[in-house]
Amino acid sequence: MELPPPSPALIMSGLMAHQVTYALIASIELGIYTAIESGATTVAELAAACGASEKGTRVLCDYLCVHGYLSKAEGRYANTADTAVFLVKSSPAYMGSIVEFLASPELMASHADITTKVRDGGCRNRPLTDHAEEQVWERFASSMRPVVGHSAQAVAELLGEGEQPWKVLDVSSSHGLFGISVAARHKNAQIYANDWPEVVVYSKASADRAGMGDRYHTIPGSAFEVDFGTEFDVVLVPNFLHHFSAEANTDFLAKCRSALKPGGRVVVVEFVVEEDRLSPGWANTFAMQMLGATPEGDCYTQSELTAMLTGAGFQDIEVHAEHQSPSRIFVGIS
Repeated sequence: MELPPPSPALIMSGLMAHQVTYALIASIELGIYTAIESGATTVAELAAACGASEKGTRVLCDYLCVHGYLSKAEGRYANTADTAVFLVKSSPAYMGSIVEFLASPELMASHADITTKVRDGGCRNRPLTDHAEEQVWERFASSMRPVVGHSAQAVAELLGEGEQPWKVLDVSSSHGLFGISVAARHKNAQIYANDWPEVVVYSKASADRAGMGDRYHTIPGSAFEVDFGTEFDVVLVPNFLHHFSAEANTDFLAKCRSALKPGGRVVVVEFVVEEDRLSPGWANTFAMQMLGATPEGDCYTQSELTAMLTGAGFQDIEVHAEHQSPSRIFVGIS
């Protein structure tokens, strides 16, 4: 079988890939997808609806078509199945707010000098895990709710309903959805939310809006340094371990185990890459994000995360896949 001749197309598209990011940001900020859903489908109609020039609208929308965010037929644009669900503001699954975090200046800049970070094995200057970057995590707390809501519900369903008194620790609580989702199913659960002092206010505000502020308590401070207390029935560790090394995570999980009652459960939610580290593609690319933004973070395999839990003393590790997500839920018994 004759192979196609070498082509520079892949190299060129990679070097200009930043344009895709900025075009997507612009389309969300202008409300392109929502305008199309409302019936504006030509260049002139979209330009008027979005308050933009016709030339700029044409160039942007054609570019979005080339990259799979829109389709075009007979001069009229249409949303794709994905953008109709996730980028139309009236959709229950709208996730346009994530641009505030994923495309934030801090996160975008974290890959500006990736050559140095490849040589060093991580970010040595102002990593996003530093307390000095708390404004980044405030932005995360306020913008990433649409992305994590499904995971939070999955964890709550896995733990099940109950009436018995529960003491639950939510590590790196941020938006508060994990603890709140558990408390919604356990009417006598008391939630203790841990995060940076500037961030944990979002968790508490979310709990207040959900009508469970009287069952929601805060433990402000670094998760590695603050005293969690003891006698917890459940410790939630969602989307936290990927920021740190395997060794640091094992030590941290041991701290979580010491905060649990005998027979208590730890629940870890993490993006998981397969053992070949090439699939699923989205989880694999997350490792590059950690290389650029953290000193020692990574995207771990299921076997690596299981080893961290067993190394911390947890037993009977169960792993549950999330539907249509690279995340998995790990449950261990103290």
